[in-house]
Amino acid sequence: VYRLAAHPLVEHALSGGQATLLTYGQTGSGKTYTIEQVFSLASPLLAARARHGARGSAAPLRVSAVEVLGRRCVDLLSGSPCQPLAAAEGGIELKGATLRQVWSGAQLEELLAAASAARATQATGANATSSRSHMVLSIDVPPHQGPPPPPGATEAVRFGGGGRPPAAGPAAGGAPPPHNNAP
Repeated sequence: VYRLAAHPLVEHALSGGQATLLTYGQTGSGKTYTIEQVFSLASPLLAARARHGARGSAAPLRVSAVEVLGRRCVDLLSGSPCQPLAAAEGGIELKGATLRQVWSGAQLEELLAAASAARATQATGANATSSRSHMVLSIDVPPHQGPPPPPGATEAVRFGGGGRPPAAGPAAGGAPPPHNNAP
């Protein structure tokens, strides 16, 4: 899965592009496990960019993680509520979401583990601790050497076992997959 689906997205983000990885499926199908494995493989590549960022100077990755459960949006890094808003430049801003700076693969994996542990879970017939929400993890990648392109970003969207993605857009009460453009 990583080699065929995720690695090309990571490379695209490292080249200044935008990339989204979406896992979707029924309860117990391995969405959370797949995302965890993808990030354990992608973390060293992403962290290398943090160490050798724009024009040879170090620049951290910027990471946010939120949980969408029904009409509720919660920052998984602080536990605070967040609100998806339309940004002026056409993207989505998560008002109230924490944006953490990450410098190493180990830090990125620790952050993902902490965000995953903070998610709402409930026992189901398929799993003793099935996640009952949708997690959106956003990683802003600093530009590489040369003329500065817009920062790349990669997002992992993991829809929970409810089998249906949230309604899109703030007007519908759901949260679209965000790209956090906050500094």
